[in-house]
Amino acid sequence: MSATRRTGRRAWSLVACLAWATGFGGMLQATEELGVPQRAEISQKLTVNTEEITAYADTFIAAKAKLAEVEFKKARKDLLQELRKEEDQRKEYERRMRRYAQTHGYAAAGTTLDEAEDESIVRVRVEVLMPEIALYQAVAAACRNRGRLCRKLAEDMPKLDENGDGTIAEEEYLNSAALIRTTGKLLLPLDRNNDKKLSLSELETDAKIPATLEDGVQQGINWVQGEEHRIRPFDANEDRKLDVSERKALTMAYMTAAMRYVEDAQFYAQLAEALTVRRDGLAQKYREVALSAEATGE
Repeated sequence: MSATRRTGRRAWSLVACLAWATGFGGMLQATEELGVPQRAEISQKLTVNTEEITAYADTFIAAKAKLAEVEFKKARKDLLQELRKEEDQRKEYERRMRRYAQTHGYAAAGTTLDEAEDESIVRVRVEVLMPEIALYQAVAAACRNRGRLCRKLAEDMPKLDENGDGTIAEEEYLNSAALIRTTGKLLLPLDRNNDKKLSLSELETDAKIPATLEDGVQQGINWVQGEEHRIRPFDANEDRKLDVSERKALTMAYMTAAMRYVEDAQFYAQLAEALTVRRDGLAQKYREVALSAEATGE
């Protein structure tokens, strides 16, 4: 949440709340990376469930609303204190001007009543910041991209059997190992550090994943040359060959991942949308607030 103070003569900004990303009170440290709960922490269903998304978004926003109220009251108190201080300074200045005028016998210069009233009222426009929304949108985009990559790789798997004999062996086996070396992270969860949260740093590594089977083999081949690699767990008997059933398992691993990412992308996109709607509703409460130096409440 940020608050902008506007008067007839000046405008300045006051940071009232930077704690939206934490879920608890206090200022967010610059070194702390924003993380949001992953899908498994929100829903246990295999398919996207709108009711679960709605319930989570409602609970999430309710917690943020409490935090917003605390932060807004603090910002309001600080603004009122400064406003009263400025009002006292203005009154003292006018008192001195009147006394000086009486002493020297001429009319006092200074602010008019209308100007004084303008200076004593401050309108505060508050913006509700919720970076979790942008992060969930980024997660949805990452899942869509991973889904496309996995599907394309699964469709191109037959290219690994260059001689068409139905078995992946020798040089073909090394090519397969190279491919898994460079694209195998697509088969792993987005939550690399297993903290049950997702962060931008966990999405950034996707930029290094090859976009095609050929690129994956080319980029990874130097990692597997001259070594006794085993393609685990797909080479079940570890004979450095992939028979028909083992090839099928490899292809299905990528295809299954593709379908999972499609579901995840839909889930995170709907969650981001639900949070956006509720964030905008909460923001209406703080859209514009008028403060006066004569105000006495907190």
